[in-house]
Amino acid sequence: MRLGMKIYGASLVLLGFLFVGCNDAEKEGYLAEIQAMEEKLDSLSVRIVEHDSDTLRGLTTTINQVIGKVQKNYFPDSIDLEIAARMNAYKGIRKSLERNSGNLAKAKVAIPEIKEALGNLKHDIENGAGNRDQYAENVAYELGKVRQVEELLTFYFSTRDENVKTFEEIHPIVEAFADELEQKRQQELND
Repeated sequence: MRLGMKIYGASLVLLGFLFVGCNDAEKEGYLAEIQAMEEKLDSLSVRIVEHDSDTLRGLTTTINQVIGKVQKNYFPDSIDLEIAARMNAYKGIRKSLERNSGNLAKAKVAIPEIKEALGNLKHDIENGAGNRDQYAENVAYELGKVRQVEELLTFYFSTRDENVKTFEEIHPIVEAFADELEQKRQQELND
């Protein structure tokens, strides 16, 4: 009987170690996922800093100035459809840049908030605090938020790149047209 009790006791101790071992493995998995998310957020933050939006503000200012020149000096007796199409595309760049800047602002706000939530979750997991049954759900929730920010920034950068490319194609033509209009207007005023 004593041998059976010893085996039973040893089995309970072994099961306890296995149970704790599984929890430690889960805990390490959660912490590794959190670490990966923190690294992803850091790389997104670096990308934001490297691609400062000063250039985009400069493009918007330039577009506004050129559009202003055209509006001030263009008095058509008929509408040139080619010019109208270019002007619409040019104005579209400005509108798109302005709308898209909100995406960057959202990401800039979200990243520190998610980092803070990850830090709190990491602390809870390391110390076994909070509802342990919800660790997986909490990690998945934060991962979803990180992916949303990543998608938002991917959209922001691709849209920005498209707008810059379109600007580089259209701007010289529209600017030359605006300068030509301004020169003609000056000649008319001088005559």
